Amino acid sequence: MINYQRIKKLKDQHQVETDKLQSELHLTRTLQERTAQVLEGTLHEVRRFSSEISAHAEQLNRILSPASGGASQTTDLANTIFYTSGMLSARLAFADLELNPASVENQIRTNAGIYKKCEKARHILSLKARAKNVAIRFQGNSFFSADLLQAFELVPFVLLENAIKYSPRSEEVLVGFVEQGADSLTVNISSIGPQAQEDEIPHLIDRGFRAKGAINSHNSGEGLGLFLVDFLCGLHDVGLQIASNPRVKYSLEGVPHSEFCVTLHFEH
Repeated sequence: MINYQRIKKLKDQHQVETDKLQSELHLTRTLQERTAQVLEGTLHEVRRFSSEISAHAEQLNRILSPASGGASQTTDLANTIFYTSGMLSARLAFADLELNPASVENQIRTNAGIYKKCEKARHILSLKARAKNVAIRFQGNSFFSADLLQAFELVPFVLLENAIKYSPRSEEVLVGFVEQGADSLTVNISSIGPQAQEDEIPHLIDRGFRAKGAINSHNSGEGLGLFLVDFLCGLHDVGLQIASNPRVKYSLEGVPHSEFCVTLHFEH
């Protein structure tokens, strides 16, 4: 005699096991896609920093040649190469945070001055700025310091690099420092760049998102920069505001350009 009740019970058990396996498979695929995405972004950034180091090293080699007479610049370039190599470590530390957010508990925080971090980024990017005749000007000063993860090095670097990349030639990037007492600092980075529409602003921190103006400006990009900045600001409780002036300053190759501002707010 066929025991239909037993068959149904076995069938239900198999269905539960099948559902569980499908759920685990979906999770595995999601993690695999996430890992591949992080790896692709990391490799892109590491290649970029490697290219920066190569460019600075090549210039140093030219200066060191007997005919150049530029020995006085060697210390400056050697420091730039040293700083840039440190950005590789910062980028790998960020990848670790993306893949394993719990690792933030194990990463060391070091008390460091925000002004000096911005100064370091300006130093590394000096060649790129000179190539476009873009001046990076600091306004004000600050002795404000905070406990920072190594990966935070990327925040001022990314913001200044984006400002240089999207800036038309011979423009300025202004970095303002305003302290409100000893426990608060606001850093405002403003430059001229492709205008972002109001409805695009909230999405600029989304991974892979790029505003239409940035795309139409023919500047290459992965849509990682502001995502990375937002991620790290969140880990450090740093306020982040992004604004694109609705008033067009001028059009360049048919792309409206206006003032673009990123504001960081630090508090103890």
